[in-house]
Amino acid sequence: MTTARRVWRVVEYSPAIPYECIVPEEQRYAHHKESVYTPLLVTETLQDNNKQPLTIGFVKVKTTCDSIDITDTLCEIIVKNASRCDVILAPEYGFLPKGCPLHASDYKKYQKLFQEVSQGCSSLIIPGTFFWQDAGIARNTACAFSEGQLLCEYHKLRDAGDSDVARKARLTYVQGTQEAVFSWHDYTIGMEICADSAAIFYAREKACLDFLLLLSAGYPTVDLRALHHQRFALVNDGSYVYHNIIKKL
Repeated sequence: MTTARRVWRVVEYSPAIPYECIVPEEQRYAHHKESVYTPLLVTETLQDNNKQPLTIGFVKVKTTCDSIDITDTLCEIIVKNASRCDVILAPEYGFLPKGCPLHASDYKKYQKLFQEVSQGCSSLIIPGTFFWQDAGIARNTACAFSEGQLLCEYHKLRDAGDSDVARKARLTYVQGTQEAVFSWHDYTIGMEICADSAAIFYAREKACLDFLLLLSAGYPTVDLRALHHQRFALVNDGSYVYHNIIKKL
């Protein structure tokens, strides 16, 4: 039986994996002067060996499956900061206004917006997840944008209460079937939503990712095994309003 070892909400599974938390403990949780329901961008500098440092922008905001509508403010922050950050990462459920799934037309509208925002911009933009519906079906989806392109569209693989959200709206929740691994510049990126943590490792044991992105709302635990040594996991959780950068040693 494997045993989980918890360190500041970060979990590595046996055998233990050496790691280093880049973000100091006192800075990982929200320190909003206003409500935690008001999105705020926090930037961290990631020194990647001999390469140029990367500026990582974490959108800090309280998100749940029935949170208030923050979509407009979330969009404003991302649009404003797209060109000043190398990576922007928002948490799960950012686009689930008042617990009501977006219509497919609104989902496509947001996709178009972020493609336009990323046009002529080399940044990697992950706006959080979109909980949306089409023809009676609901999905929880994360997208990655850069240089005007939709690099990846990934539907959450594991149901962790998502079906309850769909049921309230009289929809049928459908899980994804494909994990998210894609290229950005010369990096191999993996992306997981909340309870999907470790899905990439189990599907591709030799993934050797450069970056693993975890978007969550209540389960900010990251499995580092899909990462290459000396590479990084970026975590943004909307339930705990928590972020971190973890280096696999």
